[in-house]
Amino acid sequence: MLGERVCLPGALHPTVSQVAHGHIHIQNGHASAHKPPVVCPGITTPVTRLVKAFIVCARHNPGKVVKTPQKVTLKLLYPFQRLQMEFIQLPKNGT
Repeated sequence: MLGERVCLPGALHPTVSQVAHGHIHIQNGHASAHKPPVVCPGITTPVTRLVKAFIVCARHNPGKVVKTPQKVTLKLLYPFQRLQMEFIQLPKNGT
């Protein structure tokens, strides 16, 4: 017991994160608005793993951006195959 709240052991963290998963989706992320009657010290890591595993969780977590895979870049076969030039302060036409 921690005050009026029950303290759960680490062996129950995976089970608690699975059970609470659906409950959080029902509340649309408002689970943090109230103080739960159960304390789970160290549950951050299992919950983080669980959330990263589900694309639905990743879409509905504000501030979490799903990274797009990098596009394929062509390998250059010889030096200066691809050249980029920036024209800065070109002289006016006719001068």
